[in-house]
Amino acid sequence: MKRRLLTLMFASIAVWFGNTVYAATGPALTPLKITAMYTKGGNGTIYVAFQSGAMPGCYANAGGYLYSSNTFYKEIYAQLLMITANGGIQASVIYTQIASSDNWGDCTIDGIFLTPQ
Repeated sequence: MKRRLLTLMFASIAVWFGNTVYAATGPALTPLKITAMYTKGGNGTIYVAFQSGAMPGCYANAGGYLYSSNTFYKEIYAQLLMITANGGIQASVIYTQIASSDNWGDCTIDGIFLTPQ
């Protein structure tokens, strides 16, 4: 129900602004691994790349930006560090697909859905 409501909300925003926006949850991977993290400028924005297939429709089906403007930026960043420190964990990436131009900025990371065993 929450996922459907979130998808409807983002679709409404897309119609309002004239862009196609997709809210999605990537597949549960065991383990979800981070392959790279890149800090963009001095504003705290981080590009995160997971293994291929973690974020379908995003750059290399694997990555997107985590913006410091995200309300849960610190919590998500802590989860990313924990995933890195553990070498991976069973989880899914919650993300928004803004475009499909095969660029780093196609998707934003909205959260991590941890499903540890």
